Amino acid sequence: MQEILDGVAAGLTNAQIGRQMFLSAKTVANNVSNILAKLQLAERGQAIVAARDAGLGRRPDGAPEDRDAPSGARGYSPRASPSARALSRL
Repeated sequence: MQEILDGVAAGLTNAQIGRQMFLSAKTVANNVSNILAKLQLAERGQAIVAARDAGLGRRPDGAPEDRDAPSGARGYSPRASPSARALSRL
């Protein structure tokens, strides 16, 4: 699941993540839904913010991807949710 979350944090679509992992887009979507439930998040954008805070979705040089988080991520605070701690359990 962490590899899928890494792809989400990098701004990839379910289809792009699926191609990289040799999975169908539907399988990736199901895994993303499971990740959101486990992290107690409502939107993909919140998962992007939490994953990036945990160091996922970064290029090999350590810089974040050049994509902006979706609008659903605005106003999200990792302190308001246990999601940052839950990332370590994935």
